[in-house]
Amino acid sequence: MRNQTLSVVVPSRNEGRRLRQTVSEIVDGDLGTGITLREVIIVDDQSSDGSAEGEFPSIVKVVRPDKRLGVARAKNFGATFVTGDFVVWSDAHIGVPPGWAAQLIDELKAEDVGAVSPGIQGMEADSRIGYGGTWATGDPSLNWRWLSKAGTAAYEVPLLPGGFMAMRRDVLERTQGFDGKLGTWGEEDVEISLRLWAMGLKCLAIPDVAVRHAFKSDAGVTSDGGMLIYNKLRVAALHLPDERFTAFVQRIRRIREFPDAMTRFIRSDTLHRREELERTRVRPREWIIDRFGLGPVFDDSPA
Repeated sequence: MRNQTLSVVVPSRNEGRRLRQTVSEIVDGDLGTGITLREVIIVDDQSSDGSAEGEFPSIVKVVRPDKRLGVARAKNFGATFVTGDFVVWSDAHIGVPPGWAAQLIDELKAEDVGAVSPGIQGMEADSRIGYGGTWATGDPSLNWRWLSKAGTAAYEVPLLPGGFMAMRRDVLERTQGFDGKLGTWGEEDVEISLRLWAMGLKCLAIPDVAVRHAFKSDAGVTSDGGMLIYNKLRVAALHLPDERFTAFVQRIRRIREFPDAMTRFIRSDTLHRREELERTRVRPREWIIDRFGLGPVFDDSPA
């Protein structure tokens, strides 16, 4: 039986020395038995710090779009160069443990699994590890909350983090990747997690693997609060039942950036995209709420 092949896509913008450290750990590290690294694709998203310049190992390909893409579209751009059986999207500030790839890929072989993620830990050895995510209870503004470890075998979680996520190549082709109409940063991982669940596929946390992640503040990524609120509006409209979407809007409508975000939302193709997704949906919109007991998330009065 031939080895399974793996492609790793690393979107990067002004990551400094962390980019090379990440690539080095992936290229030189132990993937586990039966896995062959086909390529590492760095998507240099208009960096100005020279971090993606110079020589890399031959297995590494640096690709540069003609204009700034942002996270979701950069991931999709990198995916056009993928040739492996499996693909991992990795942030450019990651450290990986020995044997990480084999454990992820082993779970991805099941046909009903859409994507998996390992535990995500800060770079400090004693930092807390998050295993997938959910939304904070009593907070209809849909803020991410990390989940604690909940078992020793792979298990289902509502949302997978985009900082390190893996899927089969056929699932990539079936989904066509991330939502390229989202703004520069944020919520692309939430959107694809909800879309996979809607399509009848599972999102799994892998508790026996934890990667190290250098967390950055939101302010270091974007100062455009309206864009991030727009992204949340789009995801909520695409995937939540109408009454849950209404609760979300009521919660955030007094935020200063809301008018700008709503203008973007109205001008976007979100409602058309919602109709498109209905054709691939095999689970009703309320299913994700019922499956993971998310009803209390929306039990709050408007802000």
